[in-house]
Amino acid sequence: VAEPQNPIPDRADNTPKNCIPLDNYYNAALDDNFHMAGLEGNDLASFPKGKVELAGITFDARGLVHLNGQQVQANSPIGYPNSVENIVIGRKAKHLHFLHGAGWPSNDDQTVAKWIVYYNDGTESIRRVRYGKDVADSWTAPESPALSGSQTAWEGENGATKNSPMSLRLYKTTWNNPHPDKVISAIDYVSSMKDTSSFLLGITAE
Repeated sequence: VAEPQNPIPDRADNTPKNCIPLDNYYNAALDDNFHMAGLEGNDLASFPKGKVELAGITFDARGLVHLNGQQVQANSPIGYPNSVENIVIGRKAKHLHFLHGAGWPSNDDQTVAKWIVYYNDGTESIRRVRYGKDVADSWTAPESPALSGSQTAWEGENGATKNSPMSLRLYKTTWNNPHPDKVISAIDYVSSMKDTSSFLLGITAE
C-alpha cells in the first residue's frame, strides 16, 4: 500500500475551512520521488507546501493523493490505488476547485480519472478528467499550450527536470456544481487505468 515516505506538514491554523483537509488520504509526500521510475530527484519538493494561493484560489496543499495508472503500475514499485474513496467534503458549494497533475501522457480527450461527487440525499454527479483538456503530464515543454478545461496553477522544476528542457506544471480545474443547494457529503477519486496516473494536491469548496 502506498504511503508517504517523507513527513506531511501540519495544516496551518489559519487555513480557511473551505480548503478541504486531505490528511487522511495522502499516499505520497511532495518531497517523495513519488514514481520511483528511475529518475532521481523527480519530486515536487519545490512546490510551496501548505496554504497557498494559486490561480486565484486558496488551497491547502501538503501532500499527494495519487492514483494508479498503466505506466506507473508497470514502471514503479509503488502500489498506488485504483481509487481513493469517501474523501469527506461535508458542505454546500457552488464550485469545487481541484489542484492536480499527472504522470505519463495519454491520448488527447481520453478520460484518465473521474471525480464522483456524492450528495447527502443519495444522488451523485460525475466529473471526468480528460487528458489534454483538464490535465496533462506534469513534465511539460515550456511552449506547451494552455489546456482548455483548466488553468495552469503552478510551474516549477525539480532535480530531474533541471537536466532536461522540460518544466513541471500543475493545474486548477473548477467543477461547477449543478446542485449548489445540496450538501456534498464526499467524493471518490477514481483512475480510468489509462497510461496516465493522476494525482491531487488540494480541493477547495466555494
